[in-house]
Amino acid sequence: KIHIPLDPEQADARGSGLISINAASAKELEALPGVGAVTAEKIIRYREEHGRFSSKEELKKVPSIGESRYRKMADKITL
Repeated sequence: KIHIPLDPEQADARGSGLISINAASAKELEALPGVGAVTAEKIIRYREEHGRFSSKEELKKVPSIGESRYRKMADKITL
């Protein structure tokens, strides 16, 4: 069995199992740890008001997402 890691520059977020904070629906965002319906809507509202996230860390600017909550989801998200 040979394991070939995906090139992160070419990886499709759907194929990698990561959730794109720039494209995910509210339901998809709710799959993240610590994200319920209200927080998912805040992420989408932030995205609509400020445009696409330019970094994963920018997610901490969304109301109610602090460092602790961000750390729980950081390895499960992508742009």
